[in-house]
Parts: sequence; structure tokens; C-alpha cells
Amino acid sequence: MFSDRRVFSLEYRHDGEDHYAEVGKPNRVNGEHVIAILYEDLRQLYHVCTPNRGVVRGMSIPVGRHEVRAATDFDLDDPAVLNELEN
Repeated sequence: MFSDRRVFSLEYRHDGEDHYAEVGKPNRVNGEHVIAILYEDLRQLYHVCTPNRGVVRGMSIPVGRHEVRAATDFDLDDPAVLNELEN
């Protein structure tokens, strides 16, 4: 089960390479825009979701918590962020 966190971005290292995933921007793994980043508490695993990796089809891009250097959540107190989430 996924946590209620609303993750905005991740900085992580995978297979010796630095990666950055941000909601709304293309990612390096497949070039698709990131639709959501979910966190699964039980397995301590982030799921980076793009149209073909976790949203419409296929499995999400898994990122283990141990690979993450920084995780930034949406600031839900910021009216601009709330407006974006509602649209």
C-alpha cells in the first residue's frame, strides 16, 4: 500500500549513475514525463510513474529508499501547488 505522501522530486543514484525525477518533467530512464512519484512504506520503495511505466501500462520505475539522496514533497501550504493539484 502506498503512503499518503505527495512526492515532488527524487535525487537518487542507481547503477553508479545519478538520476533526478520530478513530477511534470521528462526523466532520464525513458524520456517520458513523470506523472507521479509514490512511496510504498512496507518495501521502502519509491515508484516513479510515467505513461508507459506505471500509469497506462507496464511497471513503475522502482527506486529503493537506500538509493535516494534527497526526496522533496509538494508544499501543500503553497496556494500555487494546491491549484496545480486541483487542475
